[in-house]
Amino acid sequence: MTEFNLDWKDRVKTANLTILIVNWNAGNYLLNCLQSIDPKYPVILVDNNSWDGSALGAAAAFPGVKLIESPVNLGFSAGNNLGLGEIDTEYTLFLNPDTEIIGDALEKMVQFLDSHPDYDAVGPRIIEADGQYSKLSGRRHFNLWFGFCEAFMLDRLFPRSPWFAGFYFPPWDRRTSRDVECLTGCAMLMRTAVVKKLGGFDESVPLFLDDNDLCRKVTDAGGKIHSLVEANIRHIHNVSGSKAPNTWLNQVSYMAHYTYLRKHGNPGIAGAYRLLLGVAGYFRVLLFAGISLIDRQYCRNLKISWDMLTFALFHCGSDRLKVCPDNHRDHSSGFELSGVNPLELDGKKKIDSLRPDCSTE
Repeated sequence: MTEFNLDWKDRVKTANLTILIVNWNAGNYLLNCLQSIDPKYPVILVDNNSWDGSALGAAAAFPGVKLIESPVNLGFSAGNNLGLGEIDTEYTLFLNPDTEIIGDALEKMVQFLDSHPDYDAVGPRIIEADGQYSKLSGRRHFNLWFGFCEAFMLDRLFPRSPWFAGFYFPPWDRRTSRDVECLTGCAMLMRTAVVKKLGGFDESVPLFLDDNDLCRKVTDAGGKIHSLVEANIRHIHNVSGSKAPNTWLNQVSYMAHYTYLRKHGNPGIAGAYRLLLGVAGYFRVLLFAGISLIDRQYCRNLKISWDMLTFALFHCGSDRLKVCPDNHRDHSSGFELSGVNPLELDGKKKIDSLRPDCSTE
């Protein structure tokens, strides 16, 4: 296991990059992520009130990691902004807890920004758990047309079409580096000063499209963004999301897209997006209700379509979607680390934590 023996302040003095991880019940995936990080880099871990013991287990295994514990689930955006306030290094890597850094990916990304001062952000090539190159390695800015294609599943029917799947730059195969408009939030290296000047992540929606929004602010300000295939990071999807209610996840995704179009377009475009979700949801419910009678594997598609329809009809703008799930379970059920329950550690393994007052959120 990688040892983080240096004190946090010592690593900050010698590094030009700080890694920021927001955790919510990522379990052992968080330990794997930390193990893949070169210990010369300072790491900030913001824990969004996890119940699985993952943050305390990580603090015990990697005592040099700076842990910030939130008493509530702030969501991805606010969690990152909380940690960003502690960072003074030239670069910040926003990293998901269900990722693993492969080789010298961090050094290659830092070298790219060092040698390209006109770029404000760079991302690695994302490799899926099955070894495939992820299309999330680089995207375009979201717009109403892309929303139409997703709602009516045209991007899935024609995945290589520049017209219907243009959000992901087809036919780019992720084997060559290129400039992109947006990176994926699971791994984004950015100039810290630029991110702070732009106000960090938009906290109006707790999850989804927050990476697209931040990248949009970067490009609107004249910055450039690059996807670097020489740097690779493995990503296991939906580790934390699987702990949240499916309906909440589906509908907060639609809310994030609606909010993005309202912010970067106008209320008319956002209203058109809500209308197309309602129309697409209605026809998809009819389609998958019939198909599910023949093949039960399509029941999930039916559920997603129903959530789309009910969001458009009843829940657009709902305050319920702005509040992250935050279950208060029996914490003694947390996972065990090397046979030691992280909640029973002795006083010698203190956690360097800050407990922010989130009552004003």
